Amino acid sequence: SLNNPTQAQVEQWIHFPLVLPGHLPQGVGHTMSFTLIGSAEGTFTFDVAKVQAYLAQSGQKGIRIPAQLAGATFSITSDTAVVIHYAGNCRLQRATATSLFCTSGTPFYAAEIPSPVVQAMGKASLKDLRDFLLSLPKLAPEIRAMLQQVDLQKGIVPLPIPPEVAAQQISVHGAPGVLLVDNSLKVGGAIWQADGIIYMIATVTTSTTDLLNTANSFT
Repeated sequence: SLNNPTQAQVEQWIHFPLVLPGHLPQGVGHTMSFTLIGSAEGTFTFDVAKVQAYLAQSGQKGIRIPAQLAGATFSITSDTAVVIHYAGNCRLQRATATSLFCTSGTPFYAAEIPSPVVQAMGKASLKDLRDFLLSLPKLAPEIRAMLQQVDLQKGIVPLPIPPEVAAQQISVHGAPGVLLVDNSLKVGGAIWQADGIIYMIATVTTSTTDLLNTANSFT
């Protein structure tokens, strides 16, 4: 990874076009700093013994574990992403000479993240795993609701939204998204997905108009 990469370096490291907002909410500074989030991959193996031990410990004995899940493997991969911080000005910390210290202006962050890819690598499918989890009687209600809404064909995972946050469906350049506003904290943001990339913005505003204008200004 790079310390304080330039925009040109970021564009070399990521595998998708970097887009930036043409409009920023009032009070946001125009000095950008970038943080790269490295790619990652991992594999999960369904260990029947560990699952049985968990079920026994949590009072869920007698749950049938489908035979095809025994030893089944699932992989998750994520590509390099970037977070952009806008501020009034940024300078290097004297102590480290590598960390940026950004001040002044309304805080504004944007993130551009390639959608993670989850795959089944064997005899069991993602549906098999999802159906088994839904069969657990003590599965947390919020997890159950999310799993029930997952579209395995299209790869759509519902966004868990806290009850105190007001959500509004939006369209950003024709792509589906959602506006999020927390009036108690006076913060707002937006999330949308287009061409396999998840875009997010967050700032100190509760103006849905300002948030939508900013999201639609990414080019």
